Amino acid sequence: MRDRLFLLARISLTALLLYLLFYFKIDWTEFRRILHQANFLWIGAAVGINYLSYFWSADRWKVILANFKIHAPFGKLTRLTFIGAFFSLFLPSMVGGDFFKAYYLARDQKQRLTTTLTSLILDRSAGFIALLVIATTFAALRSVSVQGIRVFPGMATLTSIFLLGNLIIFSRSVHRQLDAFLRRRGMTKSMNRLDAVADGLKTLGGNPTAVIKLLLISFGVQCMVVLIFWSISLALRVNVPLLYFPVFVPLVTLITMIPLTINGLGLREWIIYILFSQVGVSREECISMGLLYYLVVVLTGLPGGLLYSLYKKQDALDQPLQEAETL
Repeated sequence: MRDRLFLLARISLTALLLYLLFYFKIDWTEFRRILHQANFLWIGAAVGINYLSYFWSADRWKVILANFKIHAPFGKLTRLTFIGAFFSLFLPSMVGGDFFKAYYLARDQKQRLTTTLTSLILDRSAGFIALLVIATTFAALRSVSVQGIRVFPGMATLTSIFLLGNLIIFSRSVHRQLDAFLRRRGMTKSMNRLDAVADGLKTLGGNPTAVIKLLLISFGVQCMVVLIFWSISLALRVNVPLLYFPVFVPLVTLITMIPLTINGLGLREWIIYILFSQVGVSREECISMGLLYYLVVVLTGLPGGLLYSLYKKQDALDQPLQEAETL
């Protein structure tokens, strides 16, 4: 019941944000002109880059799984990555694409679901680090401000907090205190998940080669996201220097990770407008960029539905959803 209410709230917020975007201060003639003149070759390039990022993401997952002694074929991990992208298009965050990836890998490789879920948490963490470092570095180089507030101090603080949090997980005394605190409040499942992540981080920490490869792939994947937005801007003939994108795009990605709307729709367009309007991009151009990015995500996510149909013959959708409710 709670999940349904949360989903309803997300749908309502998505509709509200889109309504505010489209029915206040938008020049419909200009909006149609921008979309009408879009260069579909650049949009196709954005789609192609997003497809490539899925293959690279599968390789990153493979590196992490190897440290758990799970040696899944690259082809299988790629298929599961596409299936996860498909479910991420519409499922609530609690049972989103990552859960389905973990569920099917655990079933096919005869592993514990907790282990495969932990591998994906570490996968997300590596991507998060890359996002923060890219945004912080380029914010320092470009000295970008939003509404008169410099971006660099905030990004540097967020990056420091995240890295410090990861270091704390390695501290035995802090981990022990946190364990006691959570268990006293009946949060045993939360502590078990944290233990699994800590164990996974310690395993990875003992393999410097894997850590370096993992981070290099993560930076590569996040740079691809930047290139996707840049390609879309070229498709729309938006005149923004490339160096602004490594600052703004990670911020857009980070904020839309918050599960407030369906797949970030509505929220993404508002954040793009808030950021890119600082460098002279119009509201109509910002909305167009956000919607075309969503189109790219949908186009690259849909093939996962076809791949899922192969798994569906073996396992109904209800089964993994029931598993998710027990976690």
